[in-house]
Amino acid sequence: MKRRFLIIIGLLCIIGTVQLYAQAEFIDQMGIGLGYGFNEDQSGSGLNFNFDYLLGAHIHSWDTAILAGMRYNFNDVFDVGAQAEYFFGYSTSRKLSGFGVLLGGGVQIIPGVTPYVKTGGFWHFATMVKAGIELDYHFNGQFSVGLKLSTPSLTTMFLRLNHFQKSMENRSQTNNQGNNITISIANETGYEVHYVYISPSSDDNWGSDKLGSDEVLRDGAFRRFSLPPLNVTRTYDIRIVDLDGDTYTKMGVTISPNMIIRFVFDDID
Repeated sequence: MKRRFLIIIGLLCIIGTVQLYAQAEFIDQMGIGLGYGFNEDQSGSGLNFNFDYLLGAHIHSWDTAILAGMRYNFNDVFDVGAQAEYFFGYSTSRKLSGFGVLLGGGVQIIPGVTPYVKTGGFWHFATMVKAGIELDYHFNGQFSVGLKLSTPSLTTMFLRLNHFQKSMENRSQTNNQGNNITISIANETGYEVHYVYISPSSDDNWGSDKLGSDEVLRDGAFRRFSLPPLNVTRTYDIRIVDLDGDTYTKMGVTISPNMIIRFVFDDID
């Protein structure tokens, strides 16, 4: 009996790996558990050891996983079923770990056909290696609770780490956009300014006018500008153009938040 189930488990692992390579959205999960089970009439109570193998997919930005598969208890109990898992804070946390919950159910097919339900909580490492506690109830009166350790195949582990890395990069870019640096440019040249150009020192061109075609910066006035922070340095080149077309340039300005940059007549090119 045990030999037959080991063969089945091996075939499932092979099939799962093939599916993972064919369709990257699929995931797999192998787990071992040690717990204590008891019947309502106290017969058959005691320790149990089980092994399960699940196939599924992550949905909703990887916060949620839906899996289905089998579980074999070495007391000669064989279950098939499915479960949903939710990972708290996966989309917002910058850590590779967090808390999750599961809810599932299925049918015991050996010995005898009996439905069951299960639930639990776990601590996960980037939705990969999971350690937690599971509780399940078979409708023949069997109740069990135990500790569970799960790990994916190397294929799934690579896919999840790759996805997590990309999500962190995208999140970092989004956060940078939301934390722009505000500076002020003060016009003390004696003339109206009609164009303002602000460009990272590493760029070869000035880019577009930051002031806008319908706005002028009068002499003695100042104007605030919002700049995206630079990852390595905060060095910008700044050029303004007055009514007569004269240019005033400051090169290699190290930017800091709320900085005031003053242009005077002596800055004319």
